Amino acid sequence: MNYRELIQFDSGAEIVRQHAAASEPTHLLAARLVQKTPAQAALVREHLSKFAKFYGSMSERMDEFVALFPIHPDCIAVLGKISFIQPPEILRWLSDEVKNLLDAPVHADQPGLIGYDRFWEHLRRQPEFQKLPDVEAVVYCSKTLLAAFEKNWTRPEWKPAARQILHALLVHRLTTGDIYNLHGATPAELRDALCLPPTGLENPGGEPSEALLSLVVEILGELRKVVGEKSIFFHPHTHQYGVHIQK
Repeated sequence: MNYRELIQFDSGAEIVRQHAAASEPTHLLAARLVQKTPAQAALVREHLSKFAKFYGSMSERMDEFVALFPIHPDCIAVLGKISFIQPPEILRWLSDEVKNLLDAPVHADQPGLIGYDRFWEHLRRQPEFQKLPDVEAVVYCSKTLLAAFEKNWTRPEWKPAARQILHALLVHRLTTGDIYNLHGATPAELRDALCLPPTGLENPGGEPSEALLSLVVEILGELRKVVGEKSIFFHPHTHQYGVHIQK
């Protein structure tokens, strides 16, 4: 089964145009990109329900997750906090991301959602963003971090999730209003907002969401070792992790 079988994809061009003339919330417009028949919605619900136990609020928000699949609802909320990113840009990017997934298989061992970590590659490729001082500083910092990660990472089974987390922290750095502050994301926020795959946790002992949370904490600890503890900070009072940008 591939993504095309689960959604009625709209290219998004008309939806982006509508945004300029209407005040409809971005998440409702995004849902139009990926409308579903009742049969498709049932298949999506069945797929996501297998993973809901690993995440903090997916069960309670299942209708929202089904409506937006394969877009993670929190992706829109996080990107909306970046001051220089406007809703039409988010919708265009989401449209391209979904289009690129259409013929890809929906893997049975992961939710397969588009998280805000994927915005990093788009962000660093856009010339108009590169001219912004904050983006320039974060991209400059990212080169050292990503090079160290690719060279020194030693846990291949964790590498895809670790890369997602690192990309997410780079994007998150631009949501806080000040790229030099010590505001970041907690392991639970990263687990849920990225819907990281429960690699190796098919039959976890104890609470599944806690088992995945422990894995995220381990990956974050390993990331700090690999790229440098001064490069990724940990705030002991807020339990937040973030990329430390040098002035």
